[in-house]
Amino acid sequence: MNALSDEQFLGKRIGESYRLLDIVARGVTSTIFRARDERDERIVAVKLLGARFVGDPEAEATFRREAAAMQRVKHPHVAGIYDSGVAAGGRAFLVMEFIKGPTLERLIRDRMRLSVAQRIDLALQTVEGLQAGLKAGVIHRDIKPANLLIDSASHLLKIV
Repeated sequence: MNALSDEQFLGKRIGESYRLLDIVARGVTSTIFRARDERDERIVAVKLLGARFVGDPEAEATFRREAAAMQRVKHPHVAGIYDSGVAAGGRAFLVMEFIKGPTLERLIRDRMRLSVAQRIDLALQTVEGLQAGLKAGVIHRDIKPANLLIDSASHLLKIV
């Protein structure tokens, strides 16, 4: 079975109600889309397993375990997970909170000046989110500035 490319998903609906609007990030194993949940008109993020991993039982199992683990963590500093499933072409996906705002990586790259107090606050928020994961039995295996987003509305750090 040939997996659809990321671009072939744009404008399409996956799962029960998620219309993929645009690509917001690409990682080594997946692509993140901004999407609309057509049930309640909210904007969500959809993480879609990379096409090259379709049919790879290990990659698919890892993705499903990640989705199940993330759904157990409920904390203000961890992106909420709403749903998961398998899209057309056999590509696994998970639906999560869409966080509008920059990554910590971008702030660093853009040489954004952060006071010592702001740095400490971001570090504490990160620790609180990671601690919530540990309490739920989840270890984040890829913690880095690119996976720490600062929500523009609440100014809270969110781990993805």
